[in-house]
Amino acid sequence: MMEAAAPTFFGGAERAAADAMIRPSPTTGTDMQIGNGAAGIAAGLLLSAATTLANAQVINGSFESGLSPWATHTTANGTAGPGGIHLADFDIDGDGIASKTVAMSVGYAVPPCDWPGHSCPLPVEGAGIFQWSHFSPGETHFHVDLAVENAAPYGYNVDGGTFQLILGGTILGEWSVDRIDSGAVIRGAIDVTDVVAGPIDTWFMVRATRGWAQADGLTQYIDNVSITPTVPEPATNALLLAGVAAMAAALRRKRPTA
Repeated sequence: MMEAAAPTFFGGAERAAADAMIRPSPTTGTDMQIGNGAAGIAAGLLLSAATTLANAQVINGSFESGLSPWATHTTANGTAGPGGIHLADFDIDGDGIASKTVAMSVGYAVPPCDWPGHSCPLPVEGAGIFQWSHFSPGETHFHVDLAVENAAPYGYNVDGGTFQLILGGTILGEWSVDRIDSGAVIRGAIDVTDVVAGPIDTWFMVRATRGWAQADGLTQYIDNVSITPTVPEPATNALLLAGVAAMAAALRRKRPTA
């Protein structure tokens, strides 16, 4: 895994505002009663384990209800294009059916020198979307569908863009498009399983960057973001087993005697 620098907006008042707006409130035990004694303890253990397994989630990963609660981000000298980060109807998976996707046209905003690419290095800049979630320790599967379109009549482009899936500053996966011809669409995905060292409240991001200026006609698309806990940590498995055992013991105690 690679390390990605934390975006500058994570800190101070901006962090607090994003946290309040984006992160769902955790479920508390004040709205329900699970009883007392062995049965209550067993139910509490099972509830705790189930909550742990269900913690990591994506809210509105298909973008059918708009961009909320996703927030947007651009790199220091990056741009998402004239239209910014917006929703567009696009066939992300090539099945002939268009759906709502996140669209942007990324690159650097300000040329780094008088003649980019000849007298100075080209910066890698762009934009992305992020949200917060609670991650429990264990194996977790991450997925996002991606595409790049180079609309006619624009000519070919040597850099369609590089997409990154980032969890709390760590790059979990990448997918890149090099040359893309005029009128072409190239589809792909980031599909990765990793072990999350939780429990932790952190952000995850899907970002697109290019080593060139923003290019008219070139669009990067994001859709179908999902996070699925696959294998819980041993402590969670132990919690589940303890809950089942305690529930069984409680039921045995309640059996009437002959």
